[in-house]
Parts: sequence; C-alpha cells; structure tokens
Amino acid sequence: MDKEPLGLKKEILPTLQWLRRCRPDTRSILGLRDIMDDAVTVKKDWKRKKVYEHLENLYSEIWIYGIQDYYDPINEYDISPAISQKMYFTGYIPRKISSKEAVRNIKKELRIKTAEKLVVVTTGGGGDGYKVMDTYLAMLESFSHAPPFKSVLITGPFMPKQGRRDVFKRARRLGVRTYHFFRQMEKVFAAADVVVSMGGYNTLCEILGQGTIGLVIPRETPRKEQMIRARAFHRKHLVDYIPWADYTPDLLRDKIYGLLENPGPYRDAISKFKLTGIETMRRRLVKFRRKRA
Repeated sequence: MDKEPLGLKKEILPTLQWLRRCRPDTRSILGLRDIMDDAVTVKKDWKRKKVYEHLENLYSEIWIYGIQDYYDPINEYDISPAISQKMYFTGYIPRKISSKEAVRNIKKELRIKTAEKLVVVTTGGGGDGYKVMDTYLAMLESFSHAPPFKSVLITGPFMPKQGRRDVFKRARRLGVRTYHFFRQMEKVFAAADVVVSMGGYNTLCEILGQGTIGLVIPRETPRKEQMIRARAFHRKHLVDYIPWADYTPDLLRDKIYGLLENPGPYRDAISKFKLTGIETMRRRLVKFRRKRA
C-alpha cells in the first residue's frame, strides 16, 4: 500500500481534524477508487493507519468511483454501518469521446488502412511495463510472415531507458510504430480494435469510453488492484485478461486472434456499459449543498 493513508498527504489529516474541532459545521467529501488492494492487505493497513477512524470522523460523504455490483469495498474491507451510510457509488469516470473524423485522421496519421486491424499496446506510465512490451514483441518476432494486424506501442515516459531502447530497437526491425508518450490517447484507443494494457483505473475508463475491446495484463505487485479489477470486468464481459504469471507470446497471440475474430460478446457488453461518474457526482453535489442549506 502507499505510505500515505488513502493517498492523502499527512499534513491534510491534522487540518481536517482541526476543522472538525473548531468548525464542527464544516462538511467534506472524500473520493476513492473502488478497489485499493486485496481485502486482507487493505484491512490490515487501514487498521494500522487508523483509516477507519478517519473515514468515520472526518468526512461527511465518501464517493466511490465504481459500481457496487462489480466490486463492493463495503463488504470486502469490512466497512462499518456508520461509514457505509455515508458512501455513494458514482459509477466509473467517463473520458472525452473521439469523433469519427478524429478516428479517421489518427488512422491516416498512423497509416492504418480502412480494412486493417489495429492493436495498441500501452503500459501507462511504463515504470513496470517492460515485460508487457517485451512479450508482445516476442510474439511479433515469432511470426514467419507479417501478422494479420498492425501494432502501435506506447511505452510510457517512465519506462527505464535500457528497456525503452530495447523496445524501440526491436520495433524498428519489425516496422512497428512506437512512442514513449502519446498526447491524445483517447483517439488512438478509439482507432484500435484491441488495446493491450495493464488495466489501471484511468486506462480502463479511457478504453471502455471509446467502445474498444481491452486485453489486460494486470500486475500483482506491489498491489493486486489491477488483477482484482480485471477479474471483475471480465465477469461482465467488458475485458479479457491474462494473469501476469501466464503471460507468454503464444497465449498472447491466441487471445488477440480470439478477440479480433470474435469481438461480438465484448462489443455487446461494452455498448451497454455506461460511465456515469461525472453525472452522478453532479447530482450528488446538488443534494450535498441542499443539506447544508
């Protein structure tokens, strides 16, 4: 877990505590991701850092950026009734939706023809994403002829230099476009037929917001958040995933082929998935202000 409880700076907690003492009418909202880590780790960490006390005493409302039916932190993290009654599930946070014209333009920029399939590989910041890129490149290198899809690799700005150099060198030999950073990720995600990622919260919201199929390679250290979310989304047919320990070039190739050849079940589920976070928070904020009045 992060050293700071709930990702808060240590100096913020004394400020909130002071406000509660001196201005008991002060009201505050805490926003949290739906999944922090596995339940055993979270409960142990929160007890040690007195997070349960902070949740009960310092916040008027707690907004959970997720869907309770997908993952229920109230049950998983043993949240008390005193805290859970202040919790509101907003749904997942939407991102900007790319226009058809923007998708056409980005495909033209990437030299992707209309009939060609595109797989985009991203590792977020990239600090721990070398294995994802290395295995994907090994898969491409195993083909005796050109694969039946195009690839775009985005390493992330924090991938160590040695790993990034290796990725760029091998990608050049394969004729694969590679970037260390892409300014308009929503457009390249919208242009893709499949996005391979590590399944961070923001990345999955961006991929699903564009209506694109995701193949998740979730890390399991130092936290299991990505694995837990990948499983939850997979149960709803929103993504497919490969456990970190099972991630091999052969299995990766099989998964990509399967998603490209039979996207129907995932596309159907994604089309029904609504990212309600912003609208729900707007409605909740109106009610929150009315309570004060």
